[in-house]
Amino acid sequence: MSLRIFNTINLLVRCWEVAERELCNQVDELSPGAEEEMVTAFFSQKLAAELLAANRADAFASAFLEDLRYNFPRLRGLSVLRKISGGLIADVTWHNRTTEKLTGGDFGLVIASPIVSDAGSHLNIGGSQRGLLVQAKLKNGLGEWRGFSKQQKKVLPQCFGFLAILLYEYNDPLRRALHSFQWQNCAGYSMEEAMTWMKTGVYPNRQASGDVIRDLGNGSIGTDSHNEIATLIAPERNRGLEIRIDWPDGRGPDAHVYVHSAVQSVQRTLER
Repeated sequence: MSLRIFNTINLLVRCWEVAERELCNQVDELSPGAEEEMVTAFFSQKLAAELLAANRADAFASAFLEDLRYNFPRLRGLSVLRKISGGLIADVTWHNRTTEKLTGGDFGLVIASPIVSDAGSHLNIGGSQRGLLVQAKLKNGLGEWRGFSKQQKKVLPQCFGFLAILLYEYNDPLRRALHSFQWQNCAGYSMEEAMTWMKTGVYPNRQASGDVIRDLGNGSIGTDSHNEIATLIAPERNRGLEIRIDWPDGRGPDAHVYVHSAVQSVQRTLER
């Protein structure tokens, strides 16, 4: 059985939403008119601060423990689950690299998270990645969205299955009031349809960040293909926002955590 980490991902969503609000406040007070790349870089700093606060409160370890208890009810009362979840943290890294020419995206968004599977006598501990290629668009002062470049029109069609457009928009003429992020998932659509969205400003299914991060973290959007992540979403030369839910180096559980003897001990206690 593969792990479903709804509590852990929901905590990540809450951190993201707080960071987004903090970013909007910063733009209003210090950086009116900030462009796409600056907004994204500022946001990564705000998210890093929120994740650090959650880590200091052991919030990700606690959320992951609840996910383990849900996924493995036969082990719910055993200390082995607390042993596995203990020390789990989340952090974010903004890779500000040199070019977007390889894939046409502005940046890759990758969420890495633990995987735990039940092998009967032991739990297998591993990890997975889920990636989304992001094309950020900023509405200009004339109310127009910047369209796709010639290069993007050439290379993006192969990525539409795991591409999302991130819409940055100001609510006021002075460009101080940054609207909360809006997203348009491109899976199931074509480049021609996306170009029409840009021209008309009408997007068929705008979503808030919380919904997108939750869907990406739970595996319903994006891709888990190692090849697509490595070559199209987060190649070394492209910018990337990498969120890792993991244990610090050297402080995580072993790859195999044995539980058979612990379960037998509980069974013998119950039989007495």
